[in-house]
Amino acid sequence: MSKTLPSDWKKAKLGDIADVEFSSVDKKTVEGELPVLLCNYHDIVGNHRIQSKIDFMPATATVKEVDKWTLHQDDVVFTKDAEVGRISLIEENIPNLVCGYHLGRARPRKKFVTGPFLAELLKTPAVQRQFSRLKTGLTISGIKLGDAKSLQVLLPPLYEQIRIATILDSIDKAIEQTENVITKTEQLRNASLHELLTRGLPDHHTEWKKVPGLGTIPATWQVVRLGDIVDINRVNWNPAEGGSIQYIDIASVVETGVIAQPTELVASDAPSRARRSVQFGDILVSTVRPSLRGFARVDLDSNNLVSSTGFAVLSSENYLDGSFVYYNVMTDRFRCYLEKATTGQAYPAVSPSDVGSYLLARPSCLNEISIIVNVLDDIEYLSRLYKTERKQLERVKLSLAVSLLNGYIGEE
Repeated sequence: MSKTLPSDWKKAKLGDIADVEFSSVDKKTVEGELPVLLCNYHDIVGNHRIQSKIDFMPATATVKEVDKWTLHQDDVVFTKDAEVGRISLIEENIPNLVCGYHLGRARPRKKFVTGPFLAELLKTPAVQRQFSRLKTGLTISGIKLGDAKSLQVLLPPLYEQIRIATILDSIDKAIEQTENVITKTEQLRNASLHELLTRGLPDHHTEWKKVPGLGTIPATWQVVRLGDIVDINRVNWNPAEGGSIQYIDIASVVETGVIAQPTELVASDAPSRARRSVQFGDILVSTVRPSLRGFARVDLDSNNLVSSTGFAVLSSENYLDGSFVYYNVMTDRFRCYLEKATTGQAYPAVSPSDVGSYLLARPSCLNEISIIVNVLDDIEYLSRLYKTERKQLERVKLSLAVSLLNGYIGEE
């Protein structure tokens, strides 16, 4: 199927359809200047749409700067340095909000383009490739103003821009709603982790004891070392075995609890740090800075999984023990313990023995452990379900955006 550009679409340069400028407003607070809210680099990187609910940085600016750099509804703001080409739409008029340094502003010329459409247009792979190609600089890469104005875009008629932006916005709102549910689910999980792993089941205990480092726990619970419940680095991989492997390195843990597809390697090509044999159900805990918050439970059923020595591999034949440890690994307390246990300067890391020495509180009754694990399993399932839904929506958005914003018409 060939793809033809509609006859009423045209090619244009960004500078021909929008007023493009780079801000020079810094983060300083100077006596005698006007108080403002600063829309900064991290506000753009963290948000596709700029809304009043964002906690903006307070600063000051001159009268001239306020007049020139106050942001208006439908302005499109983009990063011009470092992560060049991150795009946000100013969704509402926010009093005293000005555009900060390291950012560019594209103010749509309304006879040519709408703000919502322009924001989507600048996110397309074709424009993002231009951003990447035009970056210059070695220490801090960036894009020049003239190059930003020269970005090539495709422009449909205004009525079609509105329709396209409305469709893509509806998907964005569905993604945002899903993200809100993910946030609330993770808040529930974190609260449940703290309560269930230190206080036990609600209304289940009446007697308590204080344990240094753990706080107040049920009197019947035991204090155990993590290494007493699971084996750590139980099996080392033997490179002499040959064949192929699936290699899990630190970068494979794409988000807490989730492993991306491992790298397929011929065993002889495996890096020297590929020395941990991994099995289904094992827990991987990153032991190297700056990735100490990386952890995951292996849900890949394969006989040739090998992990980096940057992980401690926690193994258990008992599902309840493994799951109970997994949820303890999720806690902020465990993260803080790893931070404090880190040693070394050239290669800061936590030793496997220190991981095994971590103390945790454990119910003496297996039935209570089972109920706690089941509750946390249900919350974890919901969290992953919503994250999967978000990824599916993001894929739909990308696919639609590529088609709609390139004006593809299918011809048999």
